[in-house]
Amino acid sequence: MKIKIRNLTKSYGKKIVLNNINLDIDNFNSLAVIGPSGGGKSTLLRILAGLIIPDSGEIYINDKKIEFDEDFLVEYRKRIGVVFQAYNLFPHLNALDNITLPLVKVHSLHKQQAEHNASELLKKFQLSEHKFKKPHELSGGQQQRVAIARALALNAEFFLFDEPTSALDPEITSEVLNSIQDLEKQKKDIIIVTHEMGFARQACDSVVFLSEGRILEFGESSQIFKNPKTNELKGFLEKILEWN
Repeated sequence: MKIKIRNLTKSYGKKIVLNNINLDIDNFNSLAVIGPSGGGKSTLLRILAGLIIPDSGEIYINDKKIEFDEDFLVEYRKRIGVVFQAYNLFPHLNALDNITLPLVKVHSLHKQQAEHNASELLKKFQLSEHKFKKPHELSGGQQQRVAIARALALNAEFFLFDEPTSALDPEITSEVLNSIQDLEKQKKDIIIVTHEMGFARQACDSVVFLSEGRILEFGESSQIFKNPKTNELKGFLEKILEWN
């Protein structure tokens, strides 16, 4: 996967969230976006997802430019899988229908085929026995795995994850990260905003460090974690190590 960002800026009122950022990474399979809270990570991911329109700048993914007009974005969103920290499952639908509905309504798949695909994915994520349960009947980890299965069902070109383990306990966090790592093993392209430094270091081949709306470092994860160049990244990693 390739990503190129040129002079990307986003503000809310007087607050600059992304400050003229630039990025150029070729040939990655999994990219982790790390950095302190409020640094602009989720805003960047939502722009990549076509959910927020930047004030200025350009983005190219796999050499294709994202056009920030609604006609383009409607079709673009159909081609990507997005998983948020809040799961975003339909509360009134069971797990099976949460996966089936977008396949039928958005991608015009026949209902019988959609249900077959959904059942196979639930089986893959060890959720077959929970297929008829609604979100409130599932644990946080189970809900997140349903959300990942739903994204995977769309046969997306690539996947975006925004803090998918936020507020989950360690056991469930491990469960969800294992599911994401399974996608990587299937050669699915992934961009993930995460506070899990162990996952970013071991499971992602590239890393971007975003702080105060600026990209301060990016490159191969092995080098970023082993030899941080900026004081900001050094300080960030030291704090993370202290907390853990």
